Amino acid sequence: MNFDEAFKHVQEGTATDEEKRYVADQLEAASRLLKDDVQLVNPPIAQADHDDIKKAKKKFKWRYIVIPVTVIICVVVAIGAILGGVFGSAAGYAKQNMKYGKSACIDMAIAKVVQDAGTFYGVEIDPSRVIVKRGDTHKDFQYNSFNIKNSYYCYYIELEANVVSPNGRFVELEYEIKVDTRRGDAVVIERDMDD
Repeated sequence: MNFDEAFKHVQEGTATDEEKRYVADQLEAASRLLKDDVQLVNPPIAQADHDDIKKAKKKFKWRYIVIPVTVIICVVVAIGAILGGVFGSAAGYAKQNMKYGKSACIDMAIAKVVQDAGTFYGVEIDPSRVIVKRGDTHKDFQYNSFNIKNSYYCYYIELEANVVSPNGRFVELEYEIKVDTRRGDAVVIERDMDD
């Protein structure tokens, strides 16, 4: 039997009892199918039990907290190891490149002060009158990022001297000198005259 024809006969009122039952049975089957389909599309939400919640929390913690934090820590440690190796090697090369020690660098800084005071201030200084300020000598690492084999150390030395100025007054000269331990070059970083 054809459903479309039987349904048309039911609508027109000319259907037989058999056609009426057939159409009713088909509509009831379609209704059940649609009702089941709606239940499948919108299934009722089941209450999660305590064990499922614990498992979900544990999985979330591992996936979004523990594993990423562990990866970050490993990356930081690896970078630290690499940088430690690079800077350690550079420091080793800087030590090999040192040709002048602390006392030689202080002597070069004193000679620079004597020379600079004569040309800059116009005063003559006896080298024995130039003293190193207490605790104001420090060695500084100069890292060469282009070629770590050219890294080196330099000394920063603060010195002072009491001298007689050209106008006859006693003045105090203060200097900060940078001395390259590879070549012995002394450079004036800062100078000051106090009356």
